[in-house]
Amino acid sequence: MENKNISGVEKEMQFSIYFHNDNDFNQSDDGYKFILDMSKYADENNYDSVWVPERHFDEFGASYPNPCVLLSAISSITKNINLNCGGLIMPLHDPLKIAEDYAMLDILSKQRAGIAFTSGWHVNDYVLNPDNFENKNEVLRKYIDIFNQVWKKKAYKRVNGNKDMVDIKVYPQPKQTELPQWLTTVMVDDNTWEEAGRLGINIFTELLVQKRTNLEQGIKIYRESLQKNGFDPASRKVTLMLHVFIGNDGEDVRKIVEEPFKQFLVNHLRFFYKYAKANKGNLDFDPDVLSDADIQTLVSMGIKKYFEGQALIGDIHQVKENVEYFKSIGVDELACLIDFGVDKKLIKERIENLTKLKEMYES
Repeated sequence: MENKNISGVEKEMQFSIYFHNDNDFNQSDDGYKFILDMSKYADENNYDSVWVPERHFDEFGASYPNPCVLLSAISSITKNINLNCGGLIMPLHDPLKIAEDYAMLDILSKQRAGIAFTSGWHVNDYVLNPDNFENKNEVLRKYIDIFNQVWKKKAYKRVNGNKDMVDIKVYPQPKQTELPQWLTTVMVDDNTWEEAGRLGINIFTELLVQKRTNLEQGIKIYRESLQKNGFDPASRKVTLMLHVFIGNDGEDVRKIVEEPFKQFLVNHLRFFYKYAKANKGNLDFDPDVLSDADIQTLVSMGIKKYFEGQALIGDIHQVKENVEYFKSIGVDELACLIDFGVDKKLIKERIENLTKLKEMYES
């Protein structure tokens, strides 16, 4: 199968590493060692990018309160790999400060920085900027515009401490003329696919909520929107985050992955329900009635979708069909989430299998 978008241009599948460990500081004094080690490995083995998220105030994803700091550390031990935040919760921050921080990363990394912007969804994150929560999507679009204005070395007017209107420019000034950017979406019916096409930026997405058919529909909407708004669809990228563990040939990968993966998903659901409890008036269920047993049942039922095509879990021969499918519908990059509960030693031992899979798609 060929990865052809509506422009008819065939594109090569790219492979990247995505991190989202739970809380490694419970097990180690150096909770960043695994991330740094695997980032160096990815750089030495020609992966396209390293991706890290932004997370706040919870053990789930506790390593990522400031992705720019972590990406700067990774930049110091790597040479070629792109360094991307996926995604940066823009309405939590002053866009001028984000532009300053990522201009520094751009220079330190020799122009390898990139950002997938998102409005976020966890209500407690917004203790950092509570006034922006209600209209977070509108704020996101506004802040992206401000970010891009100052990134392109244009002045932006702000009121200073003396209440005077002044022109502000970001220093140090970035080296990349345009920072690689993505808009993050987790579902097909939130207009983000069309909006990304209107803005002419890349898409970062996942299959935690969506089904394969939703993904295919979203990519079609995105490519058509790009073309409608005067952008070459072949020049923009769809990045898909997937849970990934590639075992040895004939290995019972499900036996290795299932229990730690279930625990990861349990932690993810509990994290989600904190949000749900704060917003249950807007939901179709009351999360307070769900017991631990209910959560375990939901996870046991839900994990089947990951073993049946919504992840890359198996040996190379088992997962290659899934890669071919994603390639055929227009996915350009697979952001491989490797640290979702599986023992870190095993991940390091099996990462060469993912590299072999990646090499099958290199020219």
